[in-house]
Amino acid sequence: MSFNKLLKRKSSKFVASISNNIGLKLGSLFLAIILWITITGQGIDEQKLRNVPYQIRNVPDGLIVTDKGVGVVDLHIRGPRSLLPAIRPEDSSIVLTLSPDTIIGETKIDIAHNNVYLPYPNQTSLLQISPSEVSVTLDEMTSKSVPIRPHLRGNPHPDYQLGEWRVDPEQAEVQGPKSYLEHLELIYTETIDISNQTMSFNERVSIKPASPLISVIRPARASARIEIQERIIERAFTDFNVSVLPEETEPGFRVEPETVTLTLTGPAALLNRLRPAELQLVADWTEMPPGEHQISPVLVTDHEKLLTINIDPELVTVFIPKAEPEQDNDDIIPPE
Repeated sequence: MSFNKLLKRKSSKFVASISNNIGLKLGSLFLAIILWITITGQGIDEQKLRNVPYQIRNVPDGLIVTDKGVGVVDLHIRGPRSLLPAIRPEDSSIVLTLSPDTIIGETKIDIAHNNVYLPYPNQTSLLQISPSEVSVTLDEMTSKSVPIRPHLRGNPHPDYQLGEWRVDPEQAEVQGPKSYLEHLELIYTETIDISNQTMSFNERVSIKPASPLISVIRPARASARIEIQERIIERAFTDFNVSVLPEETEPGFRVEPETVTLTLTGPAALLNRLRPAELQLVADWTEMPPGEHQISPVLVTDHEKLLTINIDPELVTVFIPKAEPEQDNDDIIPPE
């Protein structure tokens, strides 16, 4: 076959391949051109993502990260101008992996581009990481037992006060960085509100370490008994009248002083609401002969919770006159 015939045959096949499904091929070419024009028309821009947090992975057994350093970095990225405004710092992630031979103390880690995961990886690219190196601190993980204390909030009712408290069990086993546990002397429960309480109560509560690096091994919960007691106060009643018994007296009968200062000690809930009319101080002179007598007044009341009673002065003087002799009517001489 001559060269001209061969060239003619190849040309015919090429023309046939182009003309076959020419409509579909022209449509695809048109769409590709439109897509290229759209992308190139949008333009490429750059943006900085600030405060992107990083994670620490593969911490060696027996160690714990106590300080992640700055905790965040800035990322300088590039991508389509229409896409960049929708990308937020939380859409990206940074994972830093510790080597198995990492030891206790401060370790510096380089942040490489392959540590950063960007959204839309086919359309965005990473230009710069700032800072590109961070320091993390590791410590030995250990455990110990410490006393449990209730974390109380507020104050009881003004007439009451906080008494004793108990926690069962009394100890908790915790684990965390050795440098933290060396200074840990106790651990608190979750908050127990005692605001305006007037009665003792029991509450089942969780154990809450102060640091997120410390965890509770056992127990997860404890029983707390909180005692609320009556507050004891003192109240004085000045110029308090002294009554006498019997009440019937002869002319010339008198009590000195007629008033005293009465001081009572007892529960605040009682004394703060106690009225003088609910009390009576009585000097009992029953069957006493005429004359001058020192008597200690006695408090008469229905309230049994009063703890101490003080009367100032402690003694009052009762003056009992002599009874006048009765005269017989026959002995009376009529006037002339």
